[in-house]
Amino acid sequence: MKLEYNKSIIALAIAGTNVMIGFGLFISFLPYYATLLGANIGIQIGIITSSFMIARGFLVIPFGKLSDKIGRKKLIVIGLIIYAISTILFPIASDWTHVAIFRALQGVGAAMFWPSSAALIADLIKPGSRGTALSIFNTGVMLGLIIGPAFGGIIQYYGYNILGLSEIESYKLPFYVGTLFAFISALIVIFFVKEKRQLQTSLIEPSSNKSIQIAKKFKSTFNSLLALRFAHGFGLSFIQPVLAMYIYEVIGLDRVVAVLWLSSAFFLSGLCGSLIQFPIGRLADKGYRKQIIIFGGILSAIFTVVIPSTSIIILIVVIMGIRSACHGTLFPTISSTQEDLMPKKVRGKLTGITEAYWTAGAIIGPIIGFYVYEYNPAFPFYLSAILIVITIAIYTRFGKDPKITESEI
Repeated sequence: MKLEYNKSIIALAIAGTNVMIGFGLFISFLPYYATLLGANIGIQIGIITSSFMIARGFLVIPFGKLSDKIGRKKLIVIGLIIYAISTILFPIASDWTHVAIFRALQGVGAAMFWPSSAALIADLIKPGSRGTALSIFNTGVMLGLIIGPAFGGIIQYYGYNILGLSEIESYKLPFYVGTLFAFISALIVIFFVKEKRQLQTSLIEPSSNKSIQIAKKFKSTFNSLLALRFAHGFGLSFIQPVLAMYIYEVIGLDRVVAVLWLSSAFFLSGLCGSLIQFPIGRLADKGYRKQIIIFGGILSAIFTVVIPSTSIIILIVVIMGIRSACHGTLFPTISSTQEDLMPKKVRGKLTGITEAYWTAGAIIGPIIGFYVYEYNPAFPFYLSAILIVITIAIYTRFGKDPKITESEI
């Protein structure tokens, strides 16, 4: 089926790019900023990192249900505005607890933006082309991850080394830029994204109480995908803050130098992750989704284990890029499979549920990651790899690749 390349998909992809640029601007140095405001290395930084995901996790399902009732676009715009306002607050923080609160407020905005965007794309695009459509959106997201950390590192370096600002003041500059990107995203959605009120069905069946739900034969598939979403969230969320402390404490780099290397690592990761999106999305639409999920997940686990086996920083950067490419294969594949299982009338709610599982993994990732880090800096990497292998095994056993034809639409 030919993909409808409409301006709404492109606009959402651009908005996602801007959001992730703003997010990535400060993500590489946020643990350092928090320590300068009194946070202890370990559980407090884990709390700061997870506060974003905790707020997001509690709200993605109710906001998903709300998008089913009032429309996706309204929630997306409101979420972007909240994200912008919360970002501009970071420079006024005087204690690490303020950083945790502002991160939680960003999580509120994210809970409105991400599930509503994925559900809107599925509303606009018919089954059989959703992998490609979601890969376009995810490519924008990954491009933001490329640009954001690199741009943020340059801004921080310029403030510290050229303008002569103190270390803590130089960390504040990227937050102002991130606010601007979030507001630009809101304007893009307002003017260029349209909602299509079309009736679509999926692999669903009515229950005895006349509610709509996923067909019984695909419930085990949906549940196994939820397990994968949890492991995926864990693997993505723990890596950035833990790697920041690993480079600083284990390898022994100065914080300012470490920011530049982290920016390079996240730049390469974003580049590799974005380049893989479109071909994987097209391949997923051709019916190879289960194979992609299995092989991509296993390779991601292997390269996650390899990271703490070396203290050579340039090698870590390269491994991070390869790991990101493997991890990136899961984005469009899992999402398109799940969206094909969801009826439009409750797609926002069900997308919120899938986001909640991803967010649960992202909440637990930094907290558990830093907890086991204190015993051995390599343990978080091993734990993430074990988790993805277990969930891949569950999906291999219980997952089915749904096939949808034109007659079912």
